[in-house]
Amino acid sequence: APRWDLLDLDDYSGGMVQTSRGCPHDCEFCNVVSLFGRKMRLKPIDHVITEIKKLAEMGKYDIFISDDNFIGNRRYARELLAEIIKLKKELPKTIRFMTQLTLNVAEEEDLLDLLTEANFYCFFIGIETPNKDSLNSINKGHNAKLDLLSSIKKIHSRGVFIISGMIVGIDSDDSGIFEAQLDFLSKAGLTLPMLGMLIALKGTKLWNRLESEGRLLADLEAGDMFAVTNVIPKLMGKEELEREYKILLKRVFSPGEFLIR
Repeated sequence: APRWDLLDLDDYSGGMVQTSRGCPHDCEFCNVVSLFGRKMRLKPIDHVITEIKKLAEMGKYDIFISDDNFIGNRRYARELLAEIIKLKKELPKTIRFMTQLTLNVAEEEDLLDLLTEANFYCFFIGIETPNKDSLNSINKGHNAKLDLLSSIKKIHSRGVFIISGMIVGIDSDDSGIFEAQLDFLSKAGLTLPMLGMLIALKGTKLWNRLESEGRLLADLEAGDMFAVTNVIPKLMGKEELEREYKILLKRVFSPGEFLIR
């Protein structure tokens, strides 16, 4: 386990444990596969349990399972959750977890049951957009085939809070996407979206495609999804995307809209 004893853990609100690397999906804009591959690499379950125990012994009962996709290997996830449930019953205080996973977890009732019983209270999920054409264009077909609203509602019904990754400026997005995102977030009750513009990360398939199309801004290699894009959009101007995005952000986080969600 990491040498947490070298830290002053009072400086930290919770603990962090990583159980896997990689993701079986291949979303065009995401750099997880570029960095870690599509084949899941899994930490032995007894090692994970040891790390969680050590954090609990040090007073950290709020733990972020920091995998990019916790359900990338579902058999492993089920086995690990069963062990976490056993451990949870042995600890003197209530322990809870958050993690990152994909929206298709909503298709697996037994997996949701295990996550709920293990006391996972928050998921970060890359939902991205209500525009199915945009989802398909960025190779996110596992979202495109879902009923997004009912999937979100099923997760919410378990008492789980969703932090949602959302994107505007994908190639299939025209100027209607801003109102569509606002409407979708309201209907879905996604209280805290991480809403940004499309940016191309070096090494991703999106970067390679846009570079070949001459649609990358070389002076903005990284970009900033919350301020300025390094992508020349397809169906709107760059200035329009950045302007309308900032207007959308103000609307999404206005008190009225926040309360609706």
